[in-house]
Amino acid sequence: EPLLALDLASQGIDAARWHRVPQAVRQGDTSVFAGWPLPAVVDALCKLCHDTMCVHAGADARYFDTKAVPRGASWPALRTWSMDLSRATEQASHPWHAVLAVDALVFRASRVWG
Repeated sequence: EPLLALDLASQGIDAARWHRVPQAVRQGDTSVFAGWPLPAVVDALCKLCHDTMCVHAGADARYFDTKAVPRGASWPALRTWSMDLSRATEQASHPWHAVLAVDALVFRASRVWG
């Protein structure tokens, strides 16, 4: 989507890093988000959660390459992750310590797959 790409580029988020997000999150690797503003991290995780749910249900992903979206998550884990992200979205503009917040968000996300 051109508008999504433009928005990401305006935040200094390039396509190469965007494409690495699904696998990095699966592995618990926060380095892919280095330098990203916290609201952008939360938004990317929401998009990954959405795409993971779509792929789990047999549909194509919307924000990431369908082939890149990790498989093997359970519905209960996805539901819990989605609810966690809803709470995080409400607080994304709060002046949290960004590095610690990203670590916590990615850690909880990585547990979705095991």
